[in-house]
Amino acid sequence: MASLPEIRLAVPSYALTPPSPSEYEPLRQLEIRGLGSSWIWRGETPSPEAYAARMWLGVVARFTVVRIRDGQPLGIVIASNADFEAGHLEVSVGSFSSSPLMIRGAARFISYCLCTWGLRRVFFRVPSFNEEKIGGFLGRWTQLNGRLPEYISHRGEVHALSIYSLSSDIWLGSSMHRSVLNEQRTPSPPVRNST
Repeated sequence: MASLPEIRLAVPSYALTPPSPSEYEPLRQLEIRGLGSSWIWRGETPSPEAYAARMWLGVVARFTVVRIRDGQPLGIVIASNADFEAGHLEVSVGSFSSSPLMIRGAARFISYCLCTWGLRRVFFRVPSFNEEKIGGFLGRWTQLNGRLPEYISHRGEVHALSIYSLSSDIWLGSSMHRSVLNEQRTPSPPVRNST
């Protein structure tokens, strides 16, 4: 395998920032209000203590995508369930905003995971009620590996859970990854987080 580039966490318009303990409560509020019942918590409102304890379970990297201009949090990206020996992990993305910067932040995170750990692939678990929202991404770069019918109950309905994978060969040759690398050419200002 060729040498992989280092992926910077901050570029001029947005940054991936790891949450500090002082940001846990604002993030908990954003996750509950901004992502609602379709996110990891599935309608549960975890106590601040439960949130802090569970937010790092099985997680190897967790960042808030922040817009540089005003420090506005745009969403969360998480890498979990890693098996570095086998060369894969799971990526979760939760968006508080429809900003294109969130999409670019998620793309940067995927490149970061693949390049930092030299992974072969990343996996995504996608409930059927979210597939339509991210269908363009799923259809373009990922492969459907399996579908568990009637796996998740959400808002009184039962939904399937699909497991998609993205191979490093496909991603590292993609226009999205090239865009991530091109953004790194401009020096980044300091990050201001408003959570």
